[in-house]
Amino acid sequence: MAEFHYPQPTASPYSDIAQYVPLLLTAIDAALDRGDVWDDFTVANGYVEDLKAWIQDFIAPMTIKTLQTEVVLYDSEPTNAALFDVTLTDFADYANCTDLEIHLKARGDAAFTLGFVRLLFNNDTTTSNYDSVRVGQAAATTNATYNGTLRIATVCGSNQLGGAYTDFVIQIPLCNDTHLKKAYSQGSSAFTTANAGYDAFALFWNNDSPLTRIKLDVENANANFAPYSRCRIIGHKTESIYVAE
Repeated sequence: MAEFHYPQPTASPYSDIAQYVPLLLTAIDAALDRGDVWDDFTVANGYVEDLKAWIQDFIAPMTIKTLQTEVVLYDSEPTNAALFDVTLTDFADYANCTDLEIHLKARGDAAFTLGFVRLLFNNDTTTSNYDSVRVGQAAATTNATYNGTLRIATVCGSNQLGGAYTDFVIQIPLCNDTHLKKAYSQGSSAFTTANAGYDAFALFWNNDSPLTRIKLDVENANANFAPYSRCRIIGHKTESIYVAE
């Protein structure tokens, strides 16, 4: 998704003030429409809203435009074997995110042919709270239901083709809502030129708590992600801006 930019001004505010109104209103929202800058926000907020209304009524008519934007919350590519354990609430932007998108490039640091990546929500390690479904196609169909597992992707081991990494995109909708959580993924962990394939997973967590922490690890015993595996977490937000009519 392309990053939003305000239009480049084409005239001085003395000759075309309308195009500057969105900047004024956005600046007021960012700097004044906040509880942490006033002694009594209940009183101050009323005046701030009046100020925004005055700008719209007397400088230029405005409408509100809703945009879907994204922000990179986390991006890590460790040079040593590791897991990805991320406290989402450490990021100020996370509270405004409606959905999460995880880009995972990974391989295991232990010798195995093919393993599974697990996704833990809020550090819940009780496997009976999870169920997973896999749909895949490689040399043979790999459709399966994994009751009581946290599987969200496949991953090749360190003894497979050099440079072969899992490439998966994981979607977590409505991460801050109070509803039972789900995650979806698709990608490939092809580890030889004869084993190109496609996998998709759905993961269900029997808990309606807002997500505060997520962890990606390798299900195979004593395995971590190999060095230079990478995890990138993107938050999707809905934002409103003022646009001159």
